[in-house]
Order: sequence, then C-alpha cells, then structure tokens
Amino acid sequence: MANQLKSIKLKLLKLNVYIYYGLKLIMARLFNSDSNFIKRVVYYPAISDLGILADVVNRASWYFPETRLSDVTISIPIKDNLIGTKIECLEHPSSQCNCIGKNSNINLISKDMIDLATADAIMLWDAEHAWDASIIRNLFKVNIVDPYYYFSVEADTNSRMFYSTLSSNAKNQMIKLSKRNYERLLKKVKKYNCAYVFGTGPSLDRANEFDYSDGFNLICNSIVKNNVLLDQIKPHLLVFGDPQFHISLCNYADAFRKNVLDAVDKYGCYILTEHYHMPFLLAHYPELSDRLIGIEAPGVWEMSIREIAEMVLKRPHKIPWFDKIPGHNEKYNLPSLDKFYVRLTGSVLPSFMIPVASYACDTVYIIGADGRDPNGRKPDSTYVWSYSPAAQFEDLMQTAFDTHPSYFRDRPFIDDYDMYCQNFEDLLLYGESISKKYYSLVPSHIPAVAKRLC
Repeated sequence: MANQLKSIKLKLLKLNVYIYYGLKLIMARLFNSDSNFIKRVVYYPAISDLGILADVVNRASWYFPETRLSDVTISIPIKDNLIGTKIECLEHPSSQCNCIGKNSNINLISKDMIDLATADAIMLWDAEHAWDASIIRNLFKVNIVDPYYYFSVEADTNSRMFYSTLSSNAKNQMIKLSKRNYERLLKKVKKYNCAYVFGTGPSLDRANEFDYSDGFNLICNSIVKNNVLLDQIKPHLLVFGDPQFHISLCNYADAFRKNVLDAVDKYGCYILTEHYHMPFLLAHYPELSDRLIGIEAPGVWEMSIREIAEMVLKRPHKIPWFDKIPGHNEKYNLPSLDKFYVRLTGSVLPSFMIPVASYACDTVYIIGADGRDPNGRKPDSTYVWSYSPAAQFEDLMQTAFDTHPSYFRDRPFIDDYDMYCQNFEDLLLYGESISKKYYSLVPSHIPAVAKRLC
C-alpha cells in the first residue's frame, strides 16, 4: 500500500512537471527566447541559510565554469542575516568536490537587488517558489535546480546550462572540433571488421574469457575503474554522459573523471558524449581537446509544441519515448560526419555505443548488457538493473544519493523497461536491415540481446 501511494504521488508530481514545463515551452516560443544565449544568471529565491548558500554556490561554480568559452555572470541573492558573507569562507558539502572560490563571476547580492526581468536565466533552487508571481511572469527563463524536485530535473538542467551560455560561433566551433575528433577515431579503427561493445552489467565479469585484439573496442561509464579489463581490451572509445554519475560535482563523479583522464593518458582513447556536455567538459579539462566528441541526441527541445503534446497524450503515464529522432525523419541513425546525430533509446549502450560501432564496423559483439533479471532485483528497488561491482565506485555511491536525492527517490517508478527492450530490438533490426550483424558473447535478460547469443 505504501508503494502504491508513493507511486500515485509521483505520478501527480510528474503531471505537475509536464504542465509547468509545457507552459514554459509555450512562453519560450512566444518570446522567441531561444534566439539569445545566456549571459546573466540569477538564482531565486534569496537564501537565508549558510549551508544552503554553500551548496548553491558550489553547484554554480561547477556548472558554470569560468572559461574563455563563456561570458556569463551569476548573481545569488541572500537575505539580511547573510550580508557580509564571503564566498571563499563557505564550506562545501562533504558529498561534493570543492569548487567554492574557483569562479570569480559569482556574486552575492542583497535580496533587494533581485531583478528577474533583466536576467537571461533564472535558476530556481527552491521549487516551493515555482508559482511565485514574479517567477510566472518570467517563466520562459526559469530553470528548476532544486535537488528535491522531481527525478532528474535538477541534474539534467544543471548539466545543460553551460552550453546555453555559449555563442552561436562557439557552438559551431564545438561541432567542428567534435567532427574532427570523430573523423580521427574512425580512421584509427578503420582496419577492424568487428566491434566489441562493453556494458556494465554483471556479465562483464566474464570479459576475461574472450579476446578483443581484432576489433574496435567501446566501453562506457565506470568501466574505466577496471584497470585489469582496460589492460586486456585497450579501449578505443569511452562513452558516458550521465548527469548524476559523470557530469556531477559529487565525489562519485569526481573519482570517475579522474579515472577517465588516466584512461585517456594510458590508452589514447577518445571520449564520446552528448553535444551539450562536450564544451562543459572541455572547460574543466582543456587537455582533452583532441579527444572529446560531442554528438547530438535530439530531445524534447527539438520538437514542436504540437509534437510534444501528441507524444504525452499518447502515453501519459510512461516515459515520453520518441517515435522518431526529433527534427529528423529517421527512426534510427548510424552517425556519420554528414549525419552527426543519434536517437536516445534509454541507456548509453543502444543510444550511442551500438550506433557508433555499427557505423564503423559490420559486425558488433555485445557483452555486459544484462538488463533486468526477473529473479533478481525488483523494479521498485534502488536500481533499474544490476551492475558489475568492477564497474562501480560503490564506496562513493552515497555521495551521488546525497547530491541528487530526487533522482534516486523517483527513478524506480518512472522506469519503462518493456519499451526500452522494444527500442533495443528495433535498433538491432534496423542495423540488420542494412547488413549489420549483432551477437552477444554471453547470455542476457534483454530479449533483443538474448536471442543473438553466439
């Protein structure tokens, strides 16, 4: 009964989110706000608690890095009791890496100086104020970054914001750099006829049973911590982009990125992520300029209001899966330099890894794509499916929970596993229709992968 009540509560909250962001989208289109890039950011409402201020400042410092790529200023209003507070004296949350004092573009202002009308973006750190009159008047500029709001809204929003501070010229430079690096990767693996795609499921523990020296090797996420496996497969491409585990400022993500840098240095592998993450990572790690590839995976913001409404009405209680790639006519695409985009299909492996592997090679082998064990974890457990311990920073998992609480609170109830499996099957069928071949090296609980066991 408790789980049923919680599920109903979350569905109501989800409906509220759809309504709120639907209104924002309509206002954004009416005001043509997409034509301007962000230069002035204001947080709201004014802060009176020192701990909350430290958290907000730390997140702002991380998600809006000070760099030549961007010319953004951030104003954080505080109430009278915090006037005189010095940013450099704030103590960052223990679950996060320390970013305080690393961004000179952040200013603390009095609550009387709040001017939402002149802001390019409003960062709503407390969703209790989502319906304030001053917020509704400027709704087309509002971005909810309350970590207790709903599912991944906070992490997704924060991870995308820096990209919006780039000029059109800067964004075009990022596209050119991404395509240049992608072209170099393709040339590097051109000699291979097959590719090996590594997921993070429990069956990854069997990876030492096979030889991968004859293929293009793609790994994802926290596999980078498994030094024994990396030495065996010598990866050519690392794919990641999870806002909670990879782009975040939590200690888990910080440890992950340190391992990424080590892997790039040791194996010379390339990194592929979503296009809006690429300049953000480049700002923090300029040494990766010759390795980063940011590829477009169109989502809701590339759709018209009518298309979004039709999608939601068709499946109001489910994740809004796309019937085709937003902004394009294809249902799936294997990314080339001319058609540099993919379709989001629920996880990094079918969304990015298989399409890239399929474009480069005619035969793709899969391992570590286990899916959900019907006799193992249940859908209402903490995770959607199980992972190999060798591909997780388990001792730092709590720091991700503490930094992004709503994601882990809401995740089990929004999962749509059946649709994920169907999309996986449709992707492989699409590849097979153009003469690609797919094999699983080990058994899997994902039907599309299980039926293609070697």
